[in-house]
Amino acid sequence: MNKVLKASLFADDTTVYLSQEDSFQELQAMLNMWCRASGAKFNIAKTEIIPIGTPQHWRNMCETRRLSPNQPPIPGDIHIVKDGEPTRILGAWIGMA
Repeated sequence: MNKVLKASLFADDTTVYLSQEDSFQELQAMLNMWCRASGAKFNIAKTEIIPIGTPQHWRNMCETRRLSPNQPPIPGDIHIVKDGEPTRILGAWIGMA
């Protein structure tokens, strides 16, 4: 099966969409390869994951740090946005009242 990476790049902001079947580790490998080829560098301190799906999926991701039960955890230095926590995308705050 061919995998498709859905990404949006604008200026210095990158947004990537992953499903439960995707691998965060494969994404990191692709992004590292892209960085080596382009000379770009990702700022891990600004990297955030926003779980999308059911409330149960969101809780599971926050508790286990996994896209799905059969995958390794997402590294601890990458922030997973909690329910109700605002995040900034392209300079705009999302989730703020």
